[in-house]
Amino acid sequence: MSKNDDLKLPREPKFPTHNAPRVWFLTCANSPVGISLCRHLLAHGDYVTAGVLPVEFEKHEDRSADFKDFLEEVGTNQDKETWRARLRIVALDVRIMGQCQSAVAEAVQSFGRIDVLFCCHSEVVVGTVEELSQSKRTLTLVHEQFEVRRRACWKQGDGANLQ
Repeated sequence: MSKNDDLKLPREPKFPTHNAPRVWFLTCANSPVGISLCRHLLAHGDYVTAGVLPVEFEKHEDRSADFKDFLEEVGTNQDKETWRARLRIVALDVRIMGQCQSAVAEAVQSFGRIDVLFCCHSEVVVGTVEELSQSKRTLTLVHEQFEVRRRACWKQGDGANLQ
């Protein structure tokens, strides 16, 4: 048996020690990763600015139900009273520069700085482009994927091939 076989992974995340609370800025905080991270950070004593896509929060009840449960938990639980003072929710669509600037300004105004920026945003399109539905959301996702790829190649000097 080697030494590596004896190693055990920790069951709970262990954050490095620090002298003062950190200020986190999370994008898409209503995702499962964002909600879990918010809980861990607030329990650790850090400050969190949680960016939430307004359309998903307002119009898609099923997608935002877990985040609403989290907010209710923070608002009603007496043990988590200090969490309310260290949590700031901001409207944030990462595709709109003005909302990004406004959300960052609100975070800095609330907590004085941002130490860590963490992007919890992800989207998946499963299938070939020809098989996808013609909904506006799908077309927008496909367009954004190709635009990002084209811009990245152009900056690397490959752009002539993607005209």
